[in-house]
Amino acid sequence: MLKRIVLLVVLALSLPSAALAAEGSQGVIQGQLVNGTADGSSVGGIEVLLEPYVNNSQSDSVTAMTDDDGRFVFEALTTDASHVYHLSLWFQETEYFGEAISFAEGETLAETQIMVYDATATDENIVVTNSHTIVDVEVGGLRFTEVYALLNQGDRSYVGSVAVAEDAKATLAFPLPEGAIELQPSFHAAHTKTEPANTPTSAGTTTSVKAPTAHTAIAASAVPSP
Repeated sequence: MLKRIVLLVVLALSLPSAALAAEGSQGVIQGQLVNGTADGSSVGGIEVLLEPYVNNSQSDSVTAMTDDDGRFVFEALTTDASHVYHLSLWFQETEYFGEAISFAEGETLAETQIMVYDATATDENIVVTNSHTIVDVEVGGLRFTEVYALLNQGDRSYVGSVAVAEDAKATLAFPLPEGAIELQPSFHAAHTKTEPANTPTSAGTTTSVKAPTAHTAIAASAVPSP
């Protein structure tokens, strides 16, 4: 009889924690890829990557495939405030990123939309809207920082046409001062990833894809004193 009482007490104590664990894993992310290119390609059958971060530390990632309409879903997600979810995918040579997602207290459903675009190797819609150069005097030489404001006026992501590495094409080339070293390029824009460029001494290129939006490209280099 005593054993049965103890067993019942143990089961009763375990039920609340099991229920809480189930409640904490009821999160659902529903999303859809939308092709912003007129008469664009299908967004079906695309793999979407979900990367959870717990207290800023990356956890195990999972994937889901889009249906014919570009919809995807991730289920059984932890809704605790310590969890933040990041979405990314590749579509026609371009890596796209969704906004970071976290669940508000009491919420179990999050919805999101990620814009993608068909790719093009033509740069006719890429324009430089502004540019300037900053020169700093340093011990042993000069440091040049070139800043370019770019705009893709079309509805396709520009992916370049000249290969500079395996699976990488140049999308932006810029001259460097004679004798320049320590090239440090960066590229910032929505739906794109900041990438390093190759580092020749006479010209610089970057392989960052330019989606239909505004962009900023920065190239810093040093010129040693003679």
